[in-house]
This record gives sequence, structure tokens and C-alpha cells, in this order.
Amino acid sequence: MSVPKVDESRQRNLYEAGRLVSFSDGVAAIAMTLLILPLSDVTLPPESQWPHRNVFAALWNGYHDLILSFLLSFFVIAIFWLFHHQLFDKIEYVDGTLIKINFLWLFAVVVLPFPTNLLSDNRNNTTVAFYIGTMCFIAASATAMSFWLAKHPDLAKSEERASITSPPSAAWTSTVYLALVFIVAFFAGGLATWLLFGLFFVARFSDRFDDMRATEQKSGEPPTSDPPSETPTSS
Repeated sequence: MSVPKVDESRQRNLYEAGRLVSFSDGVAAIAMTLLILPLSDVTLPPESQWPHRNVFAALWNGYHDLILSFLLSFFVIAIFWLFHHQLFDKIEYVDGTLIKINFLWLFAVVVLPFPTNLLSDNRNNTTVAFYIGTMCFIAASATAMSFWLAKHPDLAKSEERASITSPPSAAWTSTVYLALVFIVAFFAGGLATWLLFGLFFVARFSDRFDDMRATEQKSGEPPTSDPPSETPTSS
């Protein structure tokens, strides 16, 4: 596969990816930190009311919805940050479109702590749908970035350009899965919340599928033969 060249006019509109990556990492870290703030208002009942005299059982009985929402949101942001990290690890330059899509991704990441907090106060189908819809927006933004990179491999590092032929499966499969769960949330919010744990398996199986596909592509390539060695002629 030939490596695409970057024309001079496009080169002037490209920027080094390092600053955008550092900024995105900082925003994601702040968003993950904000998830813990609702738990700062947790208060324990008198010790005589603790089930089995266990402080963890008391916390779980009183705040299990809030704890589950925090853990789920934390690991969801972690999953999408890992995808973002793996994607931008291949990128050397960013253009205006990729920057805009990345800011949409950051917007959804920053918004996620808000519906997470709503779930602890008023868990109903609407708030669950808002919560899952925000996750779906994060996934869709990540998918858009991966598709844009596949369409413009000149943004990638030179050693990665030849291998970028299609977006990773984890991007679009996660988006489709969350879109389906989003629809379920309008009718069965409780079920939709539990279905979110399936996202971890979808991401895992998608990664394995991509690894298998990459292995098949490598095995299908013709082996490179060494040039024949010249036999010295006797004088």
C-alpha cells in the first residue's frame, strides 16, 4: 500500500497533535475527578443501625445507586480515554475537522458527571436515557475521529499510515450498542443500566476481532524475499 503524501496547501493547515492530546488528557482527568464529588456528601447512620456492624454494608444500603453510578461512569470514561489514547498514539498531525470532533468528545466527557449525579437523586427512565445518551455521544464522537483518520491517513505518523485502512471495530460497535441501550432506557431504565456493563464485553471482543484481522492481513502478505547473492566469478 502506498503512503499518501501531504500537499503543501494542506500542510499549512495541520498542527502538531501533542498539545491537543495533553489538553484532552487533562480535561478527561478533571471529569473523572468530578465524579467523586456527590460521594463527598455521604453521611453514615448511627453505628447501631449498621447491618452486621459493617460500615461497608451501611454505605451500600444507603447509597448503592450513587456508588454504582460513580463506578460505572469512572470505568466508562476510562474505556473511552484508552480508545482516545490508542487512536492519538498513531496521529502526528491534526486538522481543523479533527480538532472540532475532539472538542465534541471532550464536551460529552465533561457533561457525563451531571447525569451521573442526577441518577442518585431521581432515577427514572428519562434520567437514565440522558445518562446513556451522553455515553453514546462520547462513543459517536470517538467513532467520527477514527473514521476521519481512516479517510485522511496523512494525519498519522509515517510508520502507521500504511496500516490505517479502516476504523477500529471497538469504535462503531460501542456506538451501536449504546444507541440500542439508549432506546431501551426510555422503556426500562433499570434494565438499560445493567445492560451498560455489556459495554466492557463489546469493547473486549471488538479488540480481539481487530487483533485477529490484523494477524490475518499480515499472514496474507507475500513474504519478502532477500535479493539473490552474487556468486564471485573466478578470474
